[in-house]
This record gives sequence, structure tokens and C-alpha cells, in this order.
Amino acid sequence: MHQGVVAIIGGGPSGLLAALTLAREGIQTTLIERNPSVGSKLLLSGGGQCNLTNQATIEELLTCYGDNGSFLRDSLTLLPPNKLMSLFTSMGLPLVVKEEGRVFPASHKASDVVDLLYQECLKARVTFKLNTKIESVEHNNATFTLKMGTKEEHYKTLLIATGGATFPHTGSQGDGWRFAKALGHKIVPVHPALSGVRLINSPLTSCSGITVEEATISFNKRQFSGPLLITHRGLSGPLILNASRYFSREQSIKISFLPNPDGVEDRLKKLSAQKGASQLATLIHQLGLPTKLVSSILEEGKIDGRRKAAEVGKKEIKKVVSLLTQMELTVSLKGALKGAMVSGGGVALEEVDPTTLHSKLIKGLFFAGEVLDIDGDSGGYNLQAAFSTGYTAAKGIARLYH
Repeated sequence: MHQGVVAIIGGGPSGLLAALTLAREGIQTTLIERNPSVGSKLLLSGGGQCNLTNQATIEELLTCYGDNGSFLRDSLTLLPPNKLMSLFTSMGLPLVVKEEGRVFPASHKASDVVDLLYQECLKARVTFKLNTKIESVEHNNATFTLKMGTKEEHYKTLLIATGGATFPHTGSQGDGWRFAKALGHKIVPVHPALSGVRLINSPLTSCSGITVEEATISFNKRQFSGPLLITHRGLSGPLILNASRYFSREQSIKISFLPNPDGVEDRLKKLSAQKGASQLATLIHQLGLPTKLVSSILEEGKIDGRRKAAEVGKKEIKKVVSLLTQMELTVSLKGALKGAMVSGGGVALEEVDPTTLHSKLIKGLFFAGEVLDIDGDSGGYNLQAAFSTGYTAAKGIARLYH
């Protein structure tokens, strides 16, 4: 019968950094990963370039995790972006800071981050059990029993860092939630976050590939602004990705394709007065929208964009403005979880101590990363949360042994 000290389930960013931190503290640590190698999903992050973190302040960071950001205050304080960056550079990984404070390895290769963490773990004498699928987890007599087929292993302390359920081909299949639930933890219903959405009966199908730089969407008393990408099936881009955590399965939204929507009517009237001989579609294009998008919007409203602006009455101008700034669309999240960048929902935060990530229900059980009910905006925030929670959990575990 194998008797170990600390087991970490999951070889993603939180699991790897937790393992490294614990091993450097001199604590016997075993990392168990169902894939043949670690960091499968990390290799895909940032389009393979690995947006490690963001140079935002802690207060700025806390606003980037929806309604649950406050839970991360202790973790982000213990391992803030500057400390994470210093950790990587001290291990020999050069970093670069790009627009909007996004931090990447200088090589822009996620594989360099994965290789570095793996090699550093080996140097620190972390035991790896790769290609090992855990079928169930039990807790009896202050011991965690991990069952793997006909084999079982026993550990004093367990860290569940299995990630979520996006990109299932990388091994993120929601196992951690199943384990946590079996151990008595509540699981907040899982949903897609950082996800593009489909449009039901989309009037914009001919506009696939068009980007609107300053769009705004509003729904359920919430409002988001940012770049919008129109896809062949629906909508994506930073605006939609960051709002998607709040969408229900089918959600009605209002969209403005232009910045400062309250001033659009006056701007359009002014242009019409100055260039009355111009076609209506031409004037709308001059507000800053691509011609193809203008055509689709006018077609949706059954408005002839070829008419001279001077011939368009006040009532029709108001209709045009409504289409430009308050177009009603219905988005669907059906099937979105597989294609989402991260998943929302997970282990209920009220059952986890935010200062150590120790379970409030079972001594010796810890959680880190996406398995928790936390998801961040795009821009390095999710990896920062993964690293910070992995580090915090490791420090919490270390307190049990020192």
C-alpha cells in the first residue's frame, strides 16, 4: 500500500506551481496527471503564446473576476503579478510586457513556460505520475484514498487542481468537481465563460470577420463595452468574452455598434444637414462603421440606404439610430462550454478558506485554479489566478507540516 504525504491532482499552472512551491519547502509531493505530459491546456493559452499575467494593481485585478473577485484578494496579495514575474525571471525565463499590460514569455512560446515549470519541479524532486487517471477519491481516518483502476494510493493531504471543463481533449473534463462533490462540497452550476456566442436568427451572417472597435452591449441591468467580432455563427471578441459569464442559456441583449450612443442621433442629423445629397448608407459609414455592416443593419430595418440623406424624415432617422445603438439580438450559449476559454462555476467559495484555500469541511483538502468558482476576463487574468491560488494553496499546506 502506497502511503504519501501530499498529492496534487492536475498538472496545469496551479498544480505545477503548487508542486514546485511545496517541494522547495522540503515537503514530499506527488503530482498526478491523467495525460502523458503536463500543461496540455497551458500550451494553448494566449493562442500558444501564453499570456502569463497582467501588470494591473491588485485593486484593478479584483475587478476582473466578476462577482467573486474579492475571494482572490489574499491569493493575489501573496503572489501578485510583479512577484510572479520575478519568480519566472529568476528561473531563467525572459518576459515582455505588451499592450494593455499583458505579460508574455519573450519567446511567445507557451511550451517554454511548461518546460520550465516541469524541469524546475524535477530539480526540486517532485514525483510525477503521468498518464494516470484517478477514478475516485475518498476520505477516511484523516487519509485520502485515490483509486486508479485496481490500484489505490493514500495521502495525508490532497490538493485538487484539475481545472475546469473547457478544451476537454486536453484532459480538462470536470473530474475535480466530481471529486469535490463526493467529498461533500457544493458545486456551483458550471457554465461557459470567456466564450463566443451564437446568434438566434442572426441578421449579421454576411458580416463574418468584421470587427467593431467600440461596441456596447446591455442586458439585465449590466453594460459592457469593447471590441466586438462578428463571426459566421454569432458574436465574439473581448466584449463578448468578458460578458459571457453573465449570459443565461438564451439571452436577449441590446447592442450599440457605435461609441457614445446618446450622441449618435445628433451626429447623424449634423452629417445629413451638411451632406444631404449623399446616400444614407454613406453617412452612416462615415460614423465609423464598415460598409457591409451598415448594409446589414439597414436591411434588418427594411430601410433603403441608397436614398439621399435629405429625403429621410425624422421618424426614419430615429429608426436608424435605434438600429445602430439598440439593436435587439438573442444570443445562445448552447454547446459553448467546449469552445469556451474557461468555465465559470465550480467549488463553492463559501466552503473554502480564502487565506489558505483549505476546505472548511475536510482537514487536509485544498483547492486551486479553475476548479474553484472563479473565472477572469481575457488578458492574463485567469493564469494569474491559477498561479496565485496554486501558490497560496501550497503555502497553506506547508503550514500543516512546519
